[in-house]
Amino acid sequence: MTGSTDKPRTRRCFIIGAHDAYEAAIRAELSRVAVDGFTTWDIAGSRPLSGLIVDAIKRADFVIAILRADPTRSSVLFEIGIAYALGKPLAAVVPPGAENLPAELTDLQIVRASPDDSEAFRFLITQLSEAAAHSRKSRTSGNTTRRPSRPARDLSGLWLERTVQSALARSGVSVEAEARTANRGADFAFWSADLESIGNPVLVEVKASRSPSTIRDGADQLATYMERTRAELGLLIYPGPRADTPVGRILERGLILYFTIDELIDAVDAGRLTDAVKERRNRLVHGHLA
Repeated sequence: MTGSTDKPRTRRCFIIGAHDAYEAAIRAELSRVAVDGFTTWDIAGSRPLSGLIVDAIKRADFVIAILRADPTRSSVLFEIGIAYALGKPLAAVVPPGAENLPAELTDLQIVRASPDDSEAFRFLITQLSEAAAHSRKSRTSGNTTRRPSRPARDLSGLWLERTVQSALARSGVSVEAEARTANRGADFAFWSADLESIGNPVLVEVKASRSPSTIRDGADQLATYMERTRAELGLLIYPGPRADTPVGRILERGLILYFTIDELIDAVDAGRLTDAVKERRNRLVHGHLA
């Protein structure tokens, strides 16, 4: 008797926005990891287009919006709104110099990248795939969580991580990290020309708890990964308002700086991310705000 083997389900990504070099690059990276990418141009049917789009996004595991063209176009906002309302893992790709994104889009995870930045797209696809897998697991186990209107206040690990990524991207740094390793050495990394004197890339580890043991274990984990990759600067981010925990840890080669999510977002909103990192570094090394 011969047994039957179920074929693995093909993952799908709905792509919103510009049909140009960005779409081609994202499709290429999706294909590389066996994810089927599709857009409104791939939808056919006799029903009104709006209904077809809703059904298409429902079938998608995750959604990537390309905001190279005018992001205020009604079709772009409509498709983003549908994906958001359906609770789909969602992120936006914008050119490195893009400015003045609509306020409605500031809660999205945003990656600033050029069309030839395959590493950034690869990382983004990995992140969204993991979020989609987590969502499916929650549904099949009977655990459902209502998507919050402000992800910054949701303390689940994946949402907190996406909030940190979005905040850093809003500051103008390049969030172009490698996918998370199997041992989860660091969640992602970013590059900043203003921090070159301290160390690039900056490795980031995000924790969903601010307990002393979690902070200690997270710092140990990040320190090990920094030593292995010879990175000189790491940020450990965790929930909460301003904290009375130590400002960081000095390593044999490099530094780990501690920030709460509120401190990080406040610094980004004030346009002071670089200053905040340098001030914390000075407090750790010299004991004052040099």
